[in-house]
Amino acid sequence: MEMGQRILKIIDLISDLPARDRNSLNELLEHDEWGVALESLCGALCEEKIKITRTIFEEIKATGGEMELESSLWESLEFLIAK
Repeated sequence: MEMGQRILKIIDLISDLPARDRNSLNELLEHDEWGVALESLCGALCEEKIKITRTIFEEIKATGGEMELESSLWESLEFLIAK
């Protein structure tokens, strides 16, 4: 699966993500800005304090790892994992 599609799949799993964030993420993905999109997604999750599942966290971690992004990007999401 292409990176853009993987990130879209993650976005689709997060029902609490505001429409404005979805729109800006979709725009980034349309321009193949995958790294920026994943960074923006993580930033939006932290800013809005949106709870995520362990599965979503692991998918973000795997995708970010494959793109060789800084691990601090997804490590900052650990406090959002729903218990």
